[in-house]
Amino acid sequence: MKTFVSLLLALLVLLFVVRAAQQERQHLQSIHYEQIDAAEDLSQNLALEHLWLEEYQATGAPSLLEKFRTHRDRANALLAEMTKLSHNASDQDMDSHTSLEALLKDIQQRVRQWQGMAKARLSDDAHAQVENGEGATDEAFDALFEDMLQLNEQIELNVRRQLQAHLDHLAERSFWMFAIAALLVLLSITYASLAFRRRMQGLRRENELLGRLGQSEKEFRDLFELSPVGLWLEDFSHVKVHALELQASGISDLRAYSAEHPGMIRACAGQVGILDMNQAALRMHGADTKDHLLAGLEQTFTEESFGVFREEVLALMDGQTEMTHQACVRRLDGTPLNVIVSLKVMPGHEETLDRILVALSDISQQIRAEADLKDSERRLLMAQAVARLGNWELDMLSGRLHWSAQVFRLFEIDQTRFAASYDAFLERVHPDDRSAIEQAYSRHLEEDVPYDIEHRLLFDDGRIKYVHEMCMTERDADGKPLRSLGTVQDVTERVLADQARVTQMQKMEHVQRLESLGVLAGGIAHDFNNLLTAIMGHAALARQQTGPMDGTIESLRAIENASSKAADLCKQMLAYSGKGKFVVQPINLSELVQEMARLLQVSISKDVSLRHELAGNLPAVEADVAQMQQVIMNLVINASEAIDGNAGMVVIATGVMQVDAEYLHTVYVEEENLDPGAYVYLEVTDNGCGMDARTRKHLFEPFFTTKFTGRGLGMSAIIGIVRGHKGAIKVYSEPGKGTTFKVLFPIVEKDAVSVLAPAAQQGVQRARGTVLVVDDEDSIRVVACIMLENAGYKTMQAADGIDAVALVRMHAEEIDCVLLDMTMPRMGGEECFTEMRRIKSGIKVLLSSGYNQQTATQRFTGKGLAGFVQKPYTPEILLDALQRVLAARVVSGD
Repeated sequence: MKTFVSLLLALLVLLFVVRAAQQERQHLQSIHYEQIDAAEDLSQNLALEHLWLEEYQATGAPSLLEKFRTHRDRANALLAEMTKLSHNASDQDMDSHTSLEALLKDIQQRVRQWQGMAKARLSDDAHAQVENGEGATDEAFDALFEDMLQLNEQIELNVRRQLQAHLDHLAERSFWMFAIAALLVLLSITYASLAFRRRMQGLRRENELLGRLGQSEKEFRDLFELSPVGLWLEDFSHVKVHALELQASGISDLRAYSAEHPGMIRACAGQVGILDMNQAALRMHGADTKDHLLAGLEQTFTEESFGVFREEVLALMDGQTEMTHQACVRRLDGTPLNVIVSLKVMPGHEETLDRILVALSDISQQIRAEADLKDSERRLLMAQAVARLGNWELDMLSGRLHWSAQVFRLFEIDQTRFAASYDAFLERVHPDDRSAIEQAYSRHLEEDVPYDIEHRLLFDDGRIKYVHEMCMTERDADGKPLRSLGTVQDVTERVLADQARVTQMQKMEHVQRLESLGVLAGGIAHDFNNLLTAIMGHAALARQQTGPMDGTIESLRAIENASSKAADLCKQMLAYSGKGKFVVQPINLSELVQEMARLLQVSISKDVSLRHELAGNLPAVEADVAQMQQVIMNLVINASEAIDGNAGMVVIATGVMQVDAEYLHTVYVEEENLDPGAYVYLEVTDNGCGMDARTRKHLFEPFFTTKFTGRGLGMSAIIGIVRGHKGAIKVYSEPGKGTTFKVLFPIVEKDAVSVLAPAAQQGVQRARGTVLVVDDEDSIRVVACIMLENAGYKTMQAADGIDAVALVRMHAEEIDCVLLDMTMPRMGGEECFTEMRRIKSGIKVLLSSGYNQQTATQRFTGKGLAGFVQKPYTPEILLDALQRVLAARVVSGD
């Protein structure tokens, strides 16, 4: 467009120049022609004026005088016009004007002179003047007239020459003007061509840009419509007008006003114009169409979203053009929708606020994910607290070490006062474990082997925690360590539980081994006791029948002594099996130790001092006195032997102590059968050689001994006795520091009986009555019958329970007492006892067994059993037991 305008302007300039030249030419021609015409008119007017003057003088007609005057005025006017034209022409050519001006002045002078002469001729005294020589003569008048006409002709000729000169000058000027104009036109055309080319390029560029703009607009529209973010184009101009009106009314603080008048924000919300929205906005709010969403738009607002809208309005009024908020709105179905609202005033609309782009990003899943993450973190923290598990991170580049809160709690370090550091970590590690930890972590970094270690933490108060650490290390492409991530878990309970479980398993294995051996020992002792019963009985009978001077009596005594020692060995075996309790009664351990003081003193080395630290008013424990004496004796003798002939001291102490479950985990025997609480303890301490871990481990195993001549049944018998009394043993011992045995027994709420040795009984008196001896061992039946018959009793024999029941049925009134074995074929002692009591309810039964009294009689409790005699027995023991049974009142039982 500019090219055409430039070309048109150039043409107009050319036309203007040509037209100006033509107009100037015409103007000058007009001026000069007017000058010529004026000169001609002047000549004619002067001629007429001369004519009318002559005629008037001749005729004196007044009309001629009037004509003369008219032509005189006309001549003056023509002279004035010629002068004016001369001035107009002088603007074009000053040189021509100078000559013409001189001629005009000359002719004006002549004309005035001639007119003066004419005026004089017309006056009344004109003739007189002529006659007197004062007026002009006709000849002078005419000559002046002729001169005037000649001057006028010169003027006309001068004007014509001037006109031609002007025309030539104009022609030359027009040529140059035309050339200049043509040059301007050429330049304009060149410029126009260049401009046209540029314009065409610009048009092509503009078309290209318009095409791109159209494509961009299409892409923008597609992006607007297809954007996954909900987009709204809104008009806030009415909101701004409303806010400005409020400010104009004197409300300076819109924030305070909007807080006091919530309706103002709701009113502003209704003034927002919705210009457009995209498909994502529809889907986000659950709308099918834009009209559908606009119709229910008010339902999407919540109280929280009104608060966000309030902040947007206030920010826009403060001049902000961009802002982002988080809000909770509602879908059309009423479900909540968490969004990020981003508001942007479009460029160029900052004053009017009539174009604002609002983007809504649905962050509901993010909010739920964040909530789930927080809940997960909370559960993780709780799980870490429950699992006592913490995590740490070490940045190799910066050296920064991070501990979780659980690590601080685990290490018992105040994180508000101390930062995480490797030094603080090492300070908590047990000194014996530090080297292993540093080596393990160094190998992990250098060789990329797993870092998995369990170590101890040592605290200022001496407490120890066990922790399990693991870590992995991130490395760069070259394998250089960048960052280590690890966990540390408090496994104290597990380690202690494992230790306790190992100890318990060892104990269970030990107990099972002891029980199995105990069953074997009990069975052997039972059978061996049966054999010893026959041996000891026949030896005693033979000795009774041998005279004092008979040489065989010593042999018989030797047989009895050997049998007695064998019986003692059986007792130890029964004690080891836990079936060695015979007479259980409440006793005072302090009183028992005092009663054994002399015996104990003579039983130990003379270089060993024995000291008693016995508690007074000690509660009673339920125990077999003989077995308790065996426990005390064995412990004191072992303590003395541990001093190994050197000077030393053995301390026997008794007392009461409170025992908890943790303490019971460290004792021998079945602590699961023991309840925490108060226990009476018997403690034997020596300052001897002590025991190492291996010795302590095998201490109570049968046949294990550190003595050259020992049988290894002493300590095993002790633990069997303790187990049989529902007690426990605690051992403290270190090599070179001595040993302490602490035996625990449960307290019973009974008064202790005296443990003083009973007075020796008088000789056995001759007895009467019939005794039924029931035993499956022939030798035992025979020797028992001989013992009884020698004492004056009548006897009957039965090999098993069936034969015994038959004899009782036949001789119920004759039989005064039954000596009944416990274990027999076909019918055992328990069933036989029941059948005999059914036949004769008052029958007296003395039970005999190789097992101890408690084991053997527990099945007869409350059934009327008259007494018990332990195998092997001598005639004196058997007869004493039988006399007590026969002397006792019959106790019936069902």
